[in-house]
Amino acid sequence: GRDGVYLHRAHGTVVRNNTFRGGRFGTHLMYTSDTLLADNRARGQLYSGIVVMTEPTGNAIVGNDIRHSGSGIATSGSRSYAGSNVVAHTRRGISTNAIQSLYEHNVLYDNDVGVVAENVIPSNRVVENDFVANDRHATAATGPLRIYTHDGRGNYWHGAYDLTGGDGTLERAYSPTDTVDGRLHRSDAA
Repeated sequence: GRDGVYLHRAHGTVVRNNTFRGGRFGTHLMYTSDTLLADNRARGQLYSGIVVMTEPTGNAIVGNDIRHSGSGIATSGSRSYAGSNVVAHTRRGISTNAIQSLYEHNVLYDNDVGVVAENVIPSNRVVENDFVANDRHATAATGPLRIYTHDGRGNYWHGAYDLTGGDGTLERAYSPTDTVDGRLHRSDAA
């Protein structure tokens, strides 16, 4: 079928423990708020494993496993949560169009881009995620500088720095969208 689950103005729905293969979207929310998408698996989706459209609020995307799809998780709206998801082998792991949202404890592995910060207002928290073997760990659309830390919590950036000689912290902030920092895991010269 086209979409594994399509919800339109279906506030408060729970979509849990499904497997989606070879569709357009695994789960597709339109005008739907306060919904839980948990423990689903999506493989080979043409566009996205999970897509949330049309300015909803209060959605939770937790514990999903999305691989070999166009995009992993694409959000919009506000005050949502995406945590403990695995997104691997996609063009875009997570797109953070939603504002005032929290993205934490996600594993972004071997994607063309791990996270795409697409909103102009940098009001999201992207912390305690693992960025591993992505071509680019993060990119940002037009707008102000993105900060990927909060209250001393950061992210794991595979290959971005050497942890062998210290306590695992850096002397300076790592900025994944900086022209030099963004190449550290791909180029010894950087």
